[in-house]
Amino acid sequence: MTFPSAVKSGVVEATRHPVDWLLALVVSWLVPLELLGNHATYFSSLLFWGVPIVTLFPRFLWLTDEGAKRRRRAFWWTTLYVFIAGTVLDLVLGIFVLDFSSDDRAYVWRLPFGQRIPIEEFLFYLLGGMAVILVYFWADEFWMRAYHVRDRRWNDELFAGSFKLVNVSSTAAIWAITFVVAGIAIQWRFTRRVWPLTWYYTFLVFVAFLPAILVYRSMKRVINWRAFSFTCLYVLVTSCIWEVTLGLSRSWWFYKKPNGVLGWYIPAFTSPAGPQYPIEALLVWLAVTFDAVLAFEALKAITHDRRSVRETAFGP
Repeated sequence: MTFPSAVKSGVVEATRHPVDWLLALVVSWLVPLELLGNHATYFSSLLFWGVPIVTLFPRFLWLTDEGAKRRRRAFWWTTLYVFIAGTVLDLVLGIFVLDFSSDDRAYVWRLPFGQRIPIEEFLFYLLGGMAVILVYFWADEFWMRAYHVRDRRWNDELFAGSFKLVNVSSTAAIWAITFVVAGIAIQWRFTRRVWPLTWYYTFLVFVAFLPAILVYRSMKRVINWRAFSFTCLYVLVTSCIWEVTLGLSRSWWFYKKPNGVLGWYIPAFTSPAGPQYPIEALLVWLAVTFDAVLAFEALKAITHDRRSVRETAFGP
């Protein structure tokens, strides 16, 4: 798909005054927060992902319609990666971590087996991955372009013949061990149990740090960390407000205890007689945003390098 140069020029010009994006953020909350007098459902609440996607995805296509389209391929592969991670969490570990409402009217459709997971869960992971990458892409390419490193990263100095994507990071490994130890301490503090670590926390540490251990050392130079910080803030605010005001308060799902979560609940989002917001529900979006951005940049590197995938990953 190609676009006329006049159309792309108009899109680029629009990015200099991104008022429409700010408006999209506001509009995305009109339905979920019932500001239109409607009754929000799990399905309709997904507009908080949908509106930013509708706003940014056409621009993403317009700006990536030339060349090898590596950014498009990286976008779809990263979206698939986030979707698979969320699906594994629900289908494999969900029986230990999550429980859902017994009221079928709360969902559009549910799987006919197991926990009868609602279809909205899978849409949430699919749309969430798309939104995260699109926001990072737009922040990287335009809003925080002063810190954009594309001109430096796609040269021979960075991706030379000796470059390899998989480069074990001792720093990331140390952080992974630190988080495991911290999880044990937190679990002991609130449940008086040391081992095994709860399922949700273990999953987060594994998903967040395994990719980091493998590729962070090679990719840390090419990530726009200010764009990442902006994306992370957007995702955290959006997900926290949505989950506390709708997901947990409407009982669309629950967190199982004591084996599901560590037992540390955020006081501001928790009440004795109401929903309880575990620390993992906050950490998951830090992990997802970090992994999604890391995967997006790594996949762009793979598609940019003219060598075989094996040589790009492991070196000559």
